[in-house]
Amino acid sequence: MAVLMARLSIEAKIDKLPAGIHRIERGLYVRKREGRCPSWLFVYTVAGKRRELSLGRVGEVGITAAREKLERARQLVAEGVDPVEHRRTVRAQLAEKPEVYTFAKLFEEALPAIAKAKRWRNPKSGLQWRTSIETYALPAIGDKALEDITRDDVLAVLTPIWETKTETASRVRMRLEALFAYGIATGKMKTGNPAVWRGNLSYFLAPPSKIKKVEHFEALTVQEIRDALEQTDWNDPPVTWVAIAFGALTGARTNEFCEARWEEIKGDVWYCPRRKDGKGYPHRVPLSRQALLLLERLPHDSEWLFPSPVKDGTHINKYTPRVVVRKRVGRGTMHGFRSSFSDWAAEQDISERLSEKAIQHQTGNAVTRAYQRSDLLEQRRPIMQRWADTILPLAWIEKEPNPAKG
Repeated sequence: MAVLMARLSIEAKIDKLPAGIHRIERGLYVRKREGRCPSWLFVYTVAGKRRELSLGRVGEVGITAAREKLERARQLVAEGVDPVEHRRTVRAQLAEKPEVYTFAKLFEEALPAIAKAKRWRNPKSGLQWRTSIETYALPAIGDKALEDITRDDVLAVLTPIWETKTETASRVRMRLEALFAYGIATGKMKTGNPAVWRGNLSYFLAPPSKIKKVEHFEALTVQEIRDALEQTDWNDPPVTWVAIAFGALTGARTNEFCEARWEEIKGDVWYCPRRKDGKGYPHRVPLSRQALLLLERLPHDSEWLFPSPVKDGTHINKYTPRVVVRKRVGRGTMHGFRSSFSDWAAEQDISERLSEKAIQHQTGNAVTRAYQRSDLLEQRRPIMQRWADTILPLAWIEKEPNPAKG
């Protein structure tokens, strides 16, 4: 939680900073200019002179990647090399050999093609690809001719982070494999794919599953959820706790309820268009009496159900509910609430098909889904009401709302 809080505080701090250069931590600064995206800076001294090295835009390079770039630049300074001059030298060397088709060129050509072929639904996917390759692969093999890249080069990229950042390293490997596959498919690479796992890297790197145990989202017990919700003054509730309760009552994912708009609420049904499965129609969520009463407690002066209390014109941050839950309960995640609902449904002997549809999970195989296309909305209504009565008794929130909130 400390890491998450630190990240949130840094993002909030940067967003509120005026134009100028501001220190974030030792050596790491942010430059803000009117009408332009803020950028990370490494401020250092070489030969008694103050120097600045751009580490990328804040919106494109996360704090973790910025710190990693900062450490590599510090290493250059420690070796007596000016990072700015080093960057210029590398770029000049690349410019002198335009005939060499490098990995960096492959990356710039392949990424748009891969994005088009995969039809990524989330715009962040392309950014994640770019950030990971720019952070880990380009510094090591970016200026190397594509034909000269071998398995050892790929190992040089992956080995330093394979044990410590296993999930990230595994994703980098898969992305490298896809990039090289594009190079082979387009005739720009005549050798075999050096990033293939089976029969290649598998002889030199331990399987990711053997390094890091998969950790599932931490789920609270039903009683813990009930206790946490009972501690809130539902006559005048903070918007964040209304959002948390709404998410718990509906079994929704964090981004689904944090970004909810009033136009999505139609009567006693929430039409949520943010579907993880990418289907082009909204997921219908039957709203319990408790959920409807909570919505009455909210002001209607924003397009969002849960407007941000710190930034006008947008919704609450998707990380905020998790932070608030952990602050009050000491553990747990909003995604874990969905697991708690599934466990409760199983204990109540509720049909798995109904409970899975309630939290927008696919049920059955492809053939079953082809024939069972109904979302079973009416059958889900009593289930969601029973769940609401279990974790948030109606009597807790039936008091008259605060007139100031209307």
